[in-house]
Amino acid sequence: MDKYLGNKYYHLGDSACFAGSDPLIRKAVKKYNKTQIKDWLRAQDAYTLHVQRRKRFPRNKYIVNNIDDLWQVDLAVFNNLAPYNDGYKYLLVVIDVFSKYSWVRILRRKTGKEVNKALESIFAADKRKPQNMQSDKGKEFISILSKSFFKKHNINFYTTRNPDTKAAVVERVLKTIKSRLWRYFTYKNTLRYIDIIHAIVHGYNHTRHSSIKMAPAKVNESNILQVWRTLYKKKDKYQPAKFKVGDTVRVSKEKKHFAKGYEKNWTEEVFTISRVIRHPVPVYELKDMSGEVIDGTFYEPELQKVIVPKSKVYKIDQILEMKGTGKNKRVLVKWKGYPSKFNSWVPASQIMDIV
Repeated sequence: MDKYLGNKYYHLGDSACFAGSDPLIRKAVKKYNKTQIKDWLRAQDAYTLHVQRRKRFPRNKYIVNNIDDLWQVDLAVFNNLAPYNDGYKYLLVVIDVFSKYSWVRILRRKTGKEVNKALESIFAADKRKPQNMQSDKGKEFISILSKSFFKKHNINFYTTRNPDTKAAVVERVLKTIKSRLWRYFTYKNTLRYIDIIHAIVHGYNHTRHSSIKMAPAKVNESNILQVWRTLYKKKDKYQPAKFKVGDTVRVSKEKKHFAKGYEKNWTEEVFTISRVIRHPVPVYELKDMSGEVIDGTFYEPELQKVIVPKSKVYKIDQILEMKGTGKNKRVLVKWKGYPSKFNSWVPASQIMDIV
């Protein structure tokens, strides 16, 4: 089978050469079934590393039970508007995930010190602070100074796991604020916002929110149960898990803006599913080839099942060191796509050129 399918898939000029799965299935389905062909493709790096990945897909809801249980924070960059706003380049946006109430602060610099000062002013102004706070992995949020700040205020701080995934609730309110702001710019023929940004946010806080069926500013201790029921009264159906413990997978790679879809979309490194976590949308824990559990959990569209054949040839990124001579010659290699902890000594005789 390997020879037959390889002759189709890797033969330049063949209609199935280096294509997706469908052309090869159509070409070979009379000889092999669909499952056999897909399993063969799962063992081919040239195919699996370039499978298109999904960026948008259903995720599990944030379950919060009270006001100030969880705040999310994000930093919007307004570099191009700085000349019109006294040099202010950043907008810190904070939202209480339960009530959807939001705050903003303008910043000149993107530093942990500036962010901490802005958060301190929010705590002082409203005489409240969260039990938990979440952000993306921006350096301004995870610096030693910031860790000390959160510890001082007894706040459990954590970050989103996946680089492609923002803290979703604050990301959504930021889009709403930007939308109102740019409409104001058009109406007033201006790009200055620092004088009116708090009025924009005040307007948002007093607008009925679709998820809680009331304005964020109206959420208080007396109607918490009503809000909770509105948010969570509908029970989500649990989707069946696509993968099982022991499956070998690649992980979707973080892609920068304007990255090309035909470039490698998946990690060279392969992982094993170590745990399936049942949620309405199932998520998975992974471990690497050394057995170390990987930080975070992953959704199905972030994983691609692959097959690692016993005969797999691993590519070398760099030869770091050599020792010995003749038959005893050994080289220390860094493997392509794998972290340095997997660097290893191998007999020089096992290294070959791949053309």
